[in-house]
Amino acid sequence: MLNLVRRKDIEIYIVIPDYPFDRKLNHECYKLFKTYYKDLFKNYKTIYVLHGYWNAILDDVDVDLLAIPFNTLSDIPIKDLRGRKTYRIDSNVGKYVIVKTIEYVKKFGYDKVHILGPTKLTLKRIFKQTCQKLLFDDVKLDMSFVRHIYSFDTVSYHFASSSDIRLVDYGKGKYMIPNRNDEIELKWLMKWLEGLPFNVIKI
Repeated sequence: MLNLVRRKDIEIYIVIPDYPFDRKLNHECYKLFKTYYKDLFKNYKTIYVLHGYWNAILDDVDVDLLAIPFNTLSDIPIKDLRGRKTYRIDSNVGKYVIVKTIEYVKKFGYDKVHILGPTKLTLKRIFKQTCQKLLFDDVKLDMSFVRHIYSFDTVSYHFASSSDIRLVDYGKGKYMIPNRNDEIELKWLMKWLEGLPFNVIKI
C-alpha cells in the first residue's frame, strides 16, 4: 500500500515543453527553454520528459525530476511499442518499460522519476503485486522499482467514474468538469482513487 500525500505547502514543478516522438528534438526543446527561461530554473522545480526512455538524451540535462511518459508510449526503442496506449499493454511489459528506464537514469545521478499521464487501469497494472521475481529480457521485475517513483499526474479522474456521481454534480449529465471547482474535483478524485493501492494522507 502506497501513501498519497495531500498538502497545502506544495512546491511548483514545471514540465519543460517536450517533443514526444523524437528524442533529439525533445532535447533541443530543453536547451532552447533553458536558454530563454533561465529564471524558471532558478525559482521553480523543473521536469524533463524522457522521450526515448532508456535511450533518452541526458548528457547535459540538469533538472529536479525526470518524467516517464506513460499514457502513450512515445519515442521508445522498441518499435512494436511505439505509439501504444499503456492501458492496452501487458502489466509486465509496462513494468519493464519503467524499470529499464529507471536503471538508465540512475547512470546520470537520478534516483526518482515522475510517471506522466497514466490512466487508472495503467496504475493498477503498474502497482499490481508481482508474486515472484521475473527476468524479462535483461531486466529483473519485482516491486522494488516502486521506491523510485516520486510522483504521478493524471487528468483521467475528470471523467465521471459512474453515472450517479455525474448526474448528481451535473444534472445535464456532463462527463467532464467544465470549470474549476475544487470541491467537485476533490470528490471525483477520491472516487477515482477507489480500488487503487493508495492511502491518502492530509498534511
